[in-house]
Amino acid sequence: MSPVSEIAVCGLHLRGQALNHQLTALGAEFVRACRSSSAYRMYAITDAQRRTKPGMIKVNDGSGTSIYLELFKLPTENVGRFLEQIPPPLGLGTLYLEDGGSVKGFICEGYVASANSGYEVEDITHLRSWLDFVKQQTS
Repeated sequence: MSPVSEIAVCGLHLRGQALNHQLTALGAEFVRACRSSSAYRMYAITDAQRRTKPGMIKVNDGSGTSIYLELFKLPTENVGRFLEQIPPPLGLGTLYLEDGGSVKGFICEGYVASANSGYEVEDITHLRSWLDFVKQQTS
């Protein structure tokens, strides 16, 4: 059996979302749903091409909350291929979980939350889930 890496996703790579196929095409398998620690804020980030994606930013000021995540097992040899598909300002880094553990997963560069980031940004932290944001947009 080849080694696997756990990857946490919070948005477009969740099961049933538009980019989940990028994970499954590389052999990823769903492990479980969980939540981040309460140290994150979540933003809906819209770029110049009008594409909207989520971004989680770790905060240390007590203003964060726990965010819905899904963990996938990805064959370690495919992590680099997956990483190549992640556009800025997103990346992979360490996410801290509600249960005290940590895992590699999607993070967003902190500058995105500033007024002059070049992105249209909506703070959706209060929703605690990208899926709830999507549901709100369609109702």
